[in-house]
Amino acid sequence: MNKFLQYLKILAVSAIVFFSFANDEVKAQISGTVSSVNFGDAKEGSDLFVKVELYSSSSVSNVAIAYQTYNQSEFKIRDMEMQGTSAVYTIPAEDVIVPYLTYYILVSFTNGSQETYPIGIPGEAEPLQITVTSPSAKDKEIIILSPAKGELVAIEEFFISISFVKAGDNVDVKATKIYLNDQNISELALFAGDLILFYADNFPGSIDKGYKNLKVEVYDTDGNLYHTLNSNFQTADAGFVQDVAAGFKSALLLEGESRNEQFNDQSTWYN
Repeated sequence: MNKFLQYLKILAVSAIVFFSFANDEVKAQISGTVSSVNFGDAKEGSDLFVKVELYSSSSVSNVAIAYQTYNQSEFKIRDMEMQGTSAVYTIPAEDVIVPYLTYYILVSFTNGSQETYPIGIPGEAEPLQITVTSPSAKDKEIIILSPAKGELVAIEEFFISISFVKAGDNVDVKATKIYLNDQNISELALFAGDLILFYADNFPGSIDKGYKNLKVEVYDTDGNLYHTLNSNFQTADAGFVQDVAAGFKSALLLEGESRNEQFNDQSTWYN
């Protein structure tokens, strides 16, 4: 009987140890900070928009993305721009290379601690990957003329322009679907021959401030999905856009003055 009781004690201790490790493993895999990471259209040679959604940003001091191409040995770490409970960054075109990008998110807190997404990098977890595709010939047939990718646009001047001038006869322009942040705005667009236009002025309140994802689904005359285009941009008040432009101009002037001072002894000017 004593041996039987001793055996039961061993089983109980083993169960406690097992569930303790299992519980730690579950906690290591679940993030209470990052709710999702969303990417734009990952095509080689094009800027890649990244948006991190946070459950809360009250205790977050900084969010950064670490990424590397398949032929790089080290990660590039870049700070993201905080926008409320979101953080955004655009990976430059020269870093978007087939066949994939490897990445993870690094969150810094106001108390000095840090957390990765996925949790446990390095050691307990592996970075994630996003597939990068080669450009399609169809990208030259249907072109988003406005807004430009990554552009900062004043809401008062906002409009969408899509060209089908180079599209073939097998493309049904009027069947095109346009989504702005997953909201279908196709019925609000003006179909004018080989152009599709959308003017925010015609629909007051339809466009608010912030980062936008634009998706265009193009169909052929048989009703099949022919091609999908993705782009992203940011909308803001006209005053904010003017302030950003003025700040950029001032930065260029300061840079020019600095370069002139640096080479003043040689009387070298750069235009």
